[in-house]
Amino acid sequence: MGNNILNHWKLAGIMSLCLIFIAVGCLDKNTQQQEKSSSTITEKSISQKPLMNKENTETKVEKIESPKVLIKAYLNIQSGCQGEVIELLESFKKTYPEKVKIEYIDFGTKEGLEKTLKNNLHCMTILINGKQTFEFGNKTVTFSHPMGMQWTDEDLKMAVKQEIVKMYK
Repeated sequence: MGNNILNHWKLAGIMSLCLIFIAVGCLDKNTQQQEKSSSTITEKSISQKPLMNKENTETKVEKIESPKVLIKAYLNIQSGCQGEVIELLESFKKTYPEKVKIEYIDFGTKEGLEKTLKNNLHCMTILINGKQTFEFGNKTVTFSHPMGMQWTDEDLKMAVKQEIVKMYK
C-alpha cells in the first residue's frame, strides 16, 4: 500500500511539473505574439505607395512542397541521454533543407508512451518514411535501441541519404 501512495505522489509531482512547464511556455509564446503584433501594427501604419511596374503588380504564387522524408524518432527525451541522437537528427534539417521533417515522440511522457506502444514499439526506434530497417549492400541495419548498440551515426546518415535519393529522383 505504501508503494501505491508513493507512486501516486510521484505521478502527481511529475504532472505538476509538466503543467508548470506548459504554463511557462505558453506565457512566453503569448509575450512573443504580443511583441510580434505590436511590431506588425507599426509596420502596417507606415503608408507606402507601390511602384507601378508590371513586376510589382503581378502576384507570383509558388508551389511549396512539404518534405518527402519523414523521420519519426521515438526517444526517451525526458531521460536526457538522447542528446547526441537529437543533435544528429537536427543536423539533417541543415544538410537536407526542406527535404526532411523530424517528429519526436517522447516515450518518457504518458502521451508519448501511449503512441509508442500503439505502434507496437517497445524501445527507442527511428522510422524513416515508416521503415526502421535498411540495407546497405550486404549490411542490414535496424534503428532500434540506443545508438551504438546495433547502429551507428554513420548508419543513420546513410539511411537518410538513401531515402532522400529515392524520394527526390
